[in-house]
Amino acid sequence: SQPAAESTDFRAHLAAGRLAEAEAALQPAGGAATPAAAVQIAFLRLIARGETEGALARLETLRPAERKASGALWIEAFAQLLRGDGDRMLAVLQGLPEDAADATWDLGSRAYLAGLAHQLARRPDAARQEWARALARLESARTGGDDAGRRLHRADAAAPARQAREPGRAVADRTADR
Repeated sequence: SQPAAESTDFRAHLAAGRLAEAEAALQPAGGAATPAAAVQIAFLRLIARGETEGALARLETLRPAERKASGALWIEAFAQLLRGDGDRMLAVLQGLPEDAADATWDLGSRAYLAGLAHQLARRPDAARQEWARALARLESARTGGDDAGRRLHRADAAAPARQAREPGRAVADRTADR
């Protein structure tokens, strides 16, 4: 049988915008979702429904070792970004390898997200340093054709350069009232 997150029912419901049905397809009748399905549900709540707290609550149902899995860390980091908590986001990102890039949900590289976290925490110089690292890795991957380049995402391609020119503009616009 297919893993819940790969089920045909899940994909069909998601493609049709039936979010409740997509989430239900990830949970077996009368049973608990697998850790992978729980992370997928957290992602669905966060991105498709805009339920930051609901996504974090779903991650809380995981055992500590499962919360340290890269998928769970990416979702928690992104949720902290949406909450505007740069320091907590940086703490979560510390659980990922230095050269990590999210290959599942296209959230970007660790360095790119760390730059956003520093910007949220009002540390523009640290943000620029992280974005410069993200851009350097992209350039190295582009010219070197290494395997790491395949893990880097299109979201990183333009964003660090844009952030270097206009540090944290989008994030600053969102957090100007804080």
